[in-house]
Amino acid sequence: MSKKVYLHVYGSDYAAMNFDFVYKKQAFYEEMVRDGLQNKTINEEMYYIEVVIREFNEVDDDFVAFVKKDIIGYDQSEHYNIFEVTPVDKNELDKQQWNLQQRKKS
Repeated sequence: MSKKVYLHVYGSDYAAMNFDFVYKKQAFYEEMVRDGLQNKTINEEMYYIEVVIREFNEVDDDFVAFVKKDIIGYDQSEHYNIFEVTPVDKNELDKQQWNLQQRKKS
């Protein structure tokens, strides 16, 4: 098994649901990595959301399904949840950003 990365999302009522609806999870994660952040707070008028990057070396997909179904559950998943994202390397993101900026200058 390879490294698994999750965004642990919680906060005010419906924080996870609002996050899932408003934000693109992978892009949000990549921005956090690019900015060197392990956690980020979103404090909007209608909701308050905390997002924490959680990384694990080995996580079985069956275990994740168990956590989502039996520990978090449907009712609570609107308020707090975990969202899997594809791991990225900060150096690779920086290189992509630099290449994009160079193309814009051309």
